[in-house]
Amino acid sequence: MDRERRRDILLTGASGFVGSRLYPLLQSHAHVRCLTHDIRKARARFPDRDWIEGDIGDEAAMRRALEGCSAAYFLVHEVGTARDYADAEARAAEAFARAAAVAGVGRIIYLGGVLAPDEAPSEHLRGRGRVGEVLRSGPVPALDAGSTSRWNVPKSSTCRDRKRFPAARSCCAPPAPSDCASRSRSACRC
Repeated sequence: MDRERRRDILLTGASGFVGSRLYPLLQSHAHVRCLTHDIRKARARFPDRDWIEGDIGDEAAMRRALEGCSAAYFLVHEVGTARDYADAEARAAEAFARAAAVAGVGRIIYLGGVLAPDEAPSEHLRGRGRVGEVLRSGPVPALDAGSTSRWNVPKSSTCRDRKRFPAARSCCAPPAPSDCASRSRSACRC
């Protein structure tokens, strides 16, 4: 696929557990920019990737990182970095959503959390839920990937299911912004 036909994607959390494993799948479908807060360490670990240094909560830096991207994966979290990490995550998500709107991003994909119906959410899952609320209420349609298990759609799934789960279509390729065109932002869960 030539460069003109490929879409740019910003992958935050690209050196983390999920992001580092998602990158190879995404890069086969799009040019992937990887966001890191420590470019020296990131380049040492993954020298072949296109790295951008920035703080997820710095709106101006995020606008620059998101410029020209059709989609962005929000896979970062602040667990263990501060006592008020849930508040820090929510503030970062707000800044990220605003920056994505200004940059013209068509979709934000984030990793929420999965909770059994009879379980009380942990502080971490409450924080992920809050980030999800912030991103879903923002100006750019947001898709909650939930967990990697939600991406494994059975082959017997319906066509509608395949539209909802990007992995069922093309091995984790980002959903096209047009998938949400006929839905309200708050109802968009394609």
